[in-house]
Amino acid sequence: MSIFCGTAALFPHRRCGERPNSRSGTGRAGEQDAARALVPAAGRYAGSLFGIGLLGSALLALPVLLATVAYVVGAEFDWPRGLSENPRRAPAFYAVAAVAMALGAAFAFAGYSPIRLLFLAPIAGGIGTPIGLVLLVLVASDRG
Repeated sequence: MSIFCGTAALFPHRRCGERPNSRSGTGRAGEQDAARALVPAAGRYAGSLFGIGLLGSALLALPVLLATVAYVVGAEFDWPRGLSENPRRAPAFYAVAAVAMALGAAFAFAGYSPIRLLFLAPIAGGIGTPIGLVLLVLVASDRG
C-alpha cells in the first residue's frame, strides 16, 4: 500500500517538475521559476519573499534534523544524548550534530540545487521505506 501511495504522490511532483514551458530552458523548474511563480502575489518582492521563506524553513528544520540524526546515532551506540545534556557530558552527540551540519553545508556549497534535492528526498524515502520494513520484519521474526 505504501508503494502505491508513494507512486501516486510522485506523479504531481513529476508533472510540476518537468513543465515544458519552464523558463530555465531545461524543462525542469528551478529556484528562479519558483520565485517567478510568486510574482502575481508578491510583485517585485517575489524573489525576496521566496528567499526569506527558504531561509525560514531551513532555520526551522535544521535543529530538528541535526538533533534527530545525533539522537539516533547516540541511541545506537548508547551514548549520553539529548539537547538537554551538557556538551562535556555528551561530546559524541554534539560531534555527530556538527558533522551532520558540516555535510549539509558541503552539499549547499557544492552547487546542488535545493529544489532538485527536495524532489529526490521523497523518492529515496519511498525506495528506502519498504526495504527498511522488510529488514525490520526479518529481524523481528528471527527466533534464533
